[in-house]
Amino acid sequence: MGYSITIGNAEIYNLPEELFAEYRITEVQTPYSCSLITIDNMYCRGSNMRMGYIQYHAMLEKTGLVEVLTNEDLDNEAKALIRVTPEMWQSVGSSIHAHRERYPSSVCLLNEGGLTPNSILARLLWFEYWINWSLKNCKLPGIEFI
Repeated sequence: MGYSITIGNAEIYNLPEELFAEYRITEVQTPYSCSLITIDNMYCRGSNMRMGYIQYHAMLEKTGLVEVLTNEDLDNEAKALIRVTPEMWQSVGSSIHAHRERYPSSVCLLNEGGLTPNSILARLLWFEYWINWSLKNCKLPGIEFI
């Protein structure tokens, strides 16, 4: 099992009579007629990524992003929504810089299997790209974990 992580605009999809509305993030995808998005030689087509629970939390521990890319809902449930902020984008960028200093020969490779310096770099760059995109293009930027 794992997370389906989507970054984009949070939209209300259920407004119950209770106090809190429920939100959903709409995934951003490039049309198949367009070229893939290139992130440091890694190609992706959209703002959704899948990652195992244990692998995701281990990556946060290794990169110092536990306080940035998680919250108490994510710790207690398999579904959560985190608001994207400029500080989050800066923290991820700082983590990328530290990772590249620690592993100078790492390259952006997502499909290596396991948590390697290369796969961590690929995921960090994915987060940085889509967090920045959502800050520039969304009214209510967020990250949804399902």
